Amino acid sequence: MPTSLKEDFIAGQAPGLGWGNGVASALNAYTYGIYNIREYEAVGDNSTDDTSAIQLAIDTCYAAGGGVVYVPPGVYKISSTLTLKYRVSLIGTVPIPFADDIADALPPNGSFPTLFLATNANCTMLINDRTNGPIQAGLQRWQRSTIANIHFFGNCNFQGSGEFNGIDVDECYGLNIFHCQVSKTQGHGMKFRSINTVKLEGNTVLLTAFGEAAANCIYIDDVADSHLLANWCGGSNGSICYITETTGTNVRTWLIRLQNNHFFNSLAGHGLFLEDNDN
Repeated sequence: MPTSLKEDFIAGQAPGLGWGNGVASALNAYTYGIYNIREYEAVGDNSTDDTSAIQLAIDTCYAAGGGVVYVPPGVYKISSTLTLKYRVSLIGTVPIPFADDIADALPPNGSFPTLFLATNANCTMLINDRTNGPIQAGLQRWQRSTIANIHFFGNCNFQGSGEFNGIDVDECYGLNIFHCQVSKTQGHGMKFRSINTVKLEGNTVLLTAFGEAAANCIYIDDVADSHLLANWCGGSNGSICYITETTGTNVRTWLIRLQNNHFFNSLAGHGLFLEDNDN
């Protein structure tokens, strides 16, 4: 990241980032450093396997106490699951634009920060770290983290069956996902389970008929306080937005706010499916 942009980002100004200084200011209090994946030998040429380099940037950021892992424009090929850790945010420079139809899923052409799953890999693209990060007074892992301006491009056209998701989060407190696109994943586009407070704003999730039969664009289970604002989702073999709560004790799917979302083209399920919720 250029020095001037980096300084402005830390100051909360975020010129030209397109998602406003509100996100930058919110991150400012918890940002200890910015880690450019290019400085960890990620190439972004859609040929080099950048999995290890990106994970090293995440791990280094986490070891330093947290901060932002910065993803410049490029196509970063990954061949195994990336693990995002406690208090680490994954931020690209350019917000991913809306797609207005299933055919408009952006190809991985290098114009935007893109994580591209290699065609020989069956894996979830990004998960959170469930084991590192303290639980304090009910506050769960992956606190105060943001994923923004990243394109997650899957490989469902090439692989067989299996739940290999785009973004998969299990057990955390406080997560923001802004202006991302998830497309062509084998499993769910975004899956959230056992979370307190998640906000999805301005994202595009576009799946295809090649995915798993029950794949949903957004899957929410046992989540308290979720806010879905102005997301554009379609093309799933399951439901576009599937909200449920696991049976048992301490389930907490409640306070779900949906505003100005566009759900379209469910191939086999529902646009919005609510199951066993106390909302």
